[in-house]
Amino acid sequence: MAREPRSSVSGASDRPPGYTPLRPLQLLTPILAAALAMVAFEALGALLFDGWVWELGSIQAPKRGMRIFMYFWTVFGAVAACFLTVGYARVASLGGVLERLGRSARSRVWVPVAMLVALAIPTLLRVLVLDSAPITDDESAYQFMAELLALGKLTIASPPGPEFFDRTFMVNDGHLYAQYFLGWPALMVPGVLLGAPGLANPVYLALTVPPLHAVLRRVVGDGWAKLGLLAFVSSPMYLVSASTLMSHTSCFFALTWMLYFGFRARDEGGPLWAHAGFTLMFSVAFFIRPTSALGVGLPFLWWWFRGALREPVRRVLVIAVVSALPAMLLGGAFLGVNKAQNGSYTKVAYQAELEYRQVRKYKPKRFSKSSKRKPLVYNMRFRSPGRWYKSKIGSLLRLNYALLGWPSSLLMAIFAGFRRSPAGLLLASFLSYYVVHFFIADIGVDTFGPVHFFEQSLPALLLVMLGFKRAGEWIVARAEAGHVGPWPTTAGAPGQPPRLFGARVDALMGALLLAFVTISAVAYTPRRVGAVQTIAAATAQPFAVAREQGVHNAVVFVTSGKFAANCASEPHRNYVYWRPNNDPLLRRDVLWLNHQGLADDRAFLAEHFPERDGYIMSWHSCEVQILPLEGLPPGELERQLRSKRDKAYSVPERVCPGEEDSRVLARSPLEDRPVAYWRFGDEEGRERDISGNGWDGEHLGTQRGLLGIAGDGDGATGFGRKHSRVRVANFDAMPIENLSIEIWFKQTSPHSKGTLLSYAVDDGTFDGANELAIGDTTDLQIMFGAREKHRAKLNLATALWYQVVITWERESSELNVYVNGQLETRDGEFAPDFELRPGGMLVFGQDQDKVDGGFQSQQQLRGRIDEVAVYDYALSEGQVDGHWHALRCVRDPDARLDGMIGPRRSRGRANRGKAGAKARARRGEDGDEDEDEDEDESEETGSAADRAKSLKPLKPLKSSKSSKSSKSSKPATSKSSESPSTSAAKTSAKQLP
Repeated sequence: MAREPRSSVSGASDRPPGYTPLRPLQLLTPILAAALAMVAFEALGALLFDGWVWELGSIQAPKRGMRIFMYFWTVFGAVAACFLTVGYARVASLGGVLERLGRSARSRVWVPVAMLVALAIPTLLRVLVLDSAPITDDESAYQFMAELLALGKLTIASPPGPEFFDRTFMVNDGHLYAQYFLGWPALMVPGVLLGAPGLANPVYLALTVPPLHAVLRRVVGDGWAKLGLLAFVSSPMYLVSASTLMSHTSCFFALTWMLYFGFRARDEGGPLWAHAGFTLMFSVAFFIRPTSALGVGLPFLWWWFRGALREPVRRVLVIAVVSALPAMLLGGAFLGVNKAQNGSYTKVAYQAELEYRQVRKYKPKRFSKSSKRKPLVYNMRFRSPGRWYKSKIGSLLRLNYALLGWPSSLLMAIFAGFRRSPAGLLLASFLSYYVVHFFIADIGVDTFGPVHFFEQSLPALLLVMLGFKRAGEWIVARAEAGHVGPWPTTAGAPGQPPRLFGARVDALMGALLLAFVTISAVAYTPRRVGAVQTIAAATAQPFAVAREQGVHNAVVFVTSGKFAANCASEPHRNYVYWRPNNDPLLRRDVLWLNHQGLADDRAFLAEHFPERDGYIMSWHSCEVQILPLEGLPPGELERQLRSKRDKAYSVPERVCPGEEDSRVLARSPLEDRPVAYWRFGDEEGRERDISGNGWDGEHLGTQRGLLGIAGDGDGATGFGRKHSRVRVANFDAMPIENLSIEIWFKQTSPHSKGTLLSYAVDDGTFDGANELAIGDTTDLQIMFGAREKHRAKLNLATALWYQVVITWERESSELNVYVNGQLETRDGEFAPDFELRPGGMLVFGQDQDKVDGGFQSQQQLRGRIDEVAVYDYALSEGQVDGHWHALRCVRDPDARLDGMIGPRRSRGRANRGKAGAKARARRGEDGDEDEDEDEDESEETGSAADRAKSLKPLKPLKSSKSSKSSKSSKPATSKSSESPSTSAAKTSAKQLP
């Protein structure tokens, strides 16, 4: 083929009209423009977004920091890739470059080199980045089963003291084993026997290269197959996954070999070993991750089956026999493992673990009764099909960025031409994965990708490469017609195709792939690896501290809480909650057990491991402490844990501002129109709703007329007796989609996991968990239904008065938690598809395990409640802060907070529909609300003067910045409706802040 002249000045008579040789500046300009775009991207992140903080740690849609990065990465990364594509294509257009690359592409060096890269990079990542530490709890369970299989066993007898060994993903009901299928642990056994289990995944990633290359050659041809290998071995998702002990790499390996054998079997006169290999590798993938194997493999199974039926009858019978043998062998092994582990051929270990978890709750020294509710299929949510849409869109979004690290990894799949083979088959496999995973509860951890949709990347990767090839073919065809879209082409060198943007058109798509790989290696992959390293450093910290302190031949008892604290992995959340599993024979140098109390730990150590030293591990100020068990002074561990808890989780005391400022900031809760408002100061048998909506409550076993918060002008209600509570039945005013709940409380017991309120609905099918609960004040948890939980990590069990306000909007999925008027935590992806149902039972001070029942003493609030309001919209931060000032700080008798009460607005922002109609029907009201309601309200709640009297604040107290002086201040006289004894008790009591 003719070569371009080396000089841009000297001409040649055989040049076609319009051909102009490239100049050096034309080669450098687009590359410099791409570099400038990337510099602008980095500068923008440094100036406005703290260097593109990712915030990994979501099992659903990406968190805010990651989403912001994606938005700007899509724009700036695409611009940089376009410029870089032109630059690379112009360089490739120089004489002989493509031809030399074509010759090297036909060599047999590419596949071995790709295998070496696929082996080396994950191994280095595991050693240098992860420090061989787990990044999920799953990895320890997989390794335990691999070690158990290496001993030739499927289960092992539970060690003595099950509470010391209980752990997530493990069954410990007399036999100890992991919940996972045995395909991946079996493939890990060689690594265990060699003492390097972490080397197994890199080996299987390297062994994926040959079949992937063979499949790519069939789908896109030899040249694009080599570029496909480049995309594969540079993918951050595949590389980071292979550096862990997770099962996804091995399943991807098996499915890739399945595709290779399937293509060979479909060849004319395909060998019998290809048919046997196809069913064998599908069975292996099924033994590793059944739903992933079905999701990817079902269309290929049908395609292979149809092809086999076209063979002669005698050959079909032979194919059936050789294909059935490996499937029957592994299928029988699958059923046999179920029988040996779980007592039933069809019961998988996932269900056994779920049942065991419901019985034991994994709480040290605390046993729970078995739940009456039948366990669901693990990680499937059959009652929430509405989640399908958002979860599938979220998985597609995350896969689009995580797969190759490009601004749009899946964009080129659009050009694959789905009506042409094999694009239709690959698309069917891609969509089949969604069908099989229709009810999946979450997308999976985002540490290295959407793990529950990881194997879907196999058909996605093949579609992307097919899209590159066919887009390149289209560009060449259009260029020969004289233009590509709106851009005209120019003549190329003699014997070469036309040029677009000064580059050969047949080089553009290959240059685009190389450009994507380059910018990903520069901007995306380092951030992904850096985030993983931050998470791994937190999970490796306990092991590192043990090595530094020379902990040897020891048992380390791990205190409750996460094994790897989130504060150590900030800004990312890690997924290592539990201590690592020990080896099955308990021979490892350091054993990790659950802490059960100093006395029990010492007794267990002396009885079962007398030759080992004992230690206690806990987190203190985001640092690991490992203390000798023997010499620990009495109370020292509790003191350190309490200090850690108070320092990390307690809300600082908030001091009221000056008197004039507090009046300006004060805002009556009634001014913001709650759908229900209870003062909790009445001494009568019923708890009046002073909002005027008639949602009165009933006291059961409570103490009334106790000293309340300083600024509300009445008393409070005490809880702590057995089953003491206040209940509001048939609460039709419960907001459906948007709500705010405000509650003032003081918990007098620092060890009680008090429940502030719970809301449950019984419609004939739901009689278990609450639809809404606010409890565990030692850690403040908000729960919607059985699965949506937000841990605010705030210790409010300190015998001080707190105002807690939660606001939630379904459309934005935003949950805000305010304490004492200030925002403490926010969750931007909380319960996006949840909908509260009206008409349930609202209970204060107790957790309902069934409607108005199933109470447990450890969940009883031991303390006082005062001033509770429910709103059918999300309060603003200013409104919340105003309520705190009004009830905590304004104590001037002349400050008429109730004077701000105006005409009552319609109750229905989010509740204007059927729930509001139900409430009005229950009270005998018609559907119209007008100005005459003010008169009805005055009849129910009294005159404005009466309300002013009931809301009359206490006399001002001397301001103090210390809790001591606040505690020593005397409260003013209570309202006249109180009994003399109660009034005297209040006058003599000390007011807490």
